[in-house]
Amino acid sequence: MSHTLIKVFLKYSVLEKGCCSIQCILVSAVCLLFFSTGTTLAQDPCGPSSSRKAMKFYEKSYNDPNLTEVERYELLQKSVEADPDCIQCLFAKARMQYQLATMRNESQATALRTFEEVIEKCPDYHADAYYYAGLIHYANQDYKESVPRLESFLLFDKSKGKTSRDHEVKETDVAQILPEIRFYVDFYENPVPKNGGEPRLRRARTAAAPLQCGRQLRRGKPLARQP
Repeated sequence: MSHTLIKVFLKYSVLEKGCCSIQCILVSAVCLLFFSTGTTLAQDPCGPSSSRKAMKFYEKSYNDPNLTEVERYELLQKSVEADPDCIQCLFAKARMQYQLATMRNESQATALRTFEEVIEKCPDYHADAYYYAGLIHYANQDYKESVPRLESFLLFDKSKGKTSRDHEVKETDVAQILPEIRFYVDFYENPVPKNGGEPRLRRARTAAAPLQCGRQLRRGKPLARQP
């Protein structure tokens, strides 16, 4: 709240009500500043960062063509350290973690935790947070965890949050693979029908086969900057 608003408050809300002592005015001013600070702290978790330092690191990670992937990640890490509530910094960090782990053929556990953190802090920020979380669970054969994330990706409200340029392609691929994943969930929970008979799994494909939309990323193709 600006100093002008504080002056207006003191003039019309305090003095005109008979609170003319210095002590009374000071108490009122302190209360006003307290509520003003409380309003600032309760800012939109999905909104842009107010930290210039965080945004400086964030922008440099994308705009400097001479940086390596590791250097870009280190800058994104610094941006999150400068402002832990910078949702765009956190999402970019998660995507870079995913890319580096893919290029190195390493575990995606760290990237998964960061994507889940993005979803927890701002569920409507970006559809790809659900997509990559679901994709990682799928690759780990955690089918039961994969289903709700991929379903959330398909149901994502585009009018509220962001999507990638290839969102429609991802939607098509996820819609095609979801029935199979649901089948695996059902099979592992009920491998044999309750009324007896043959096992349900007959001609199931290899569960570890990657989604077609994820193959380019698994080969280490750089991720494009999201809008």
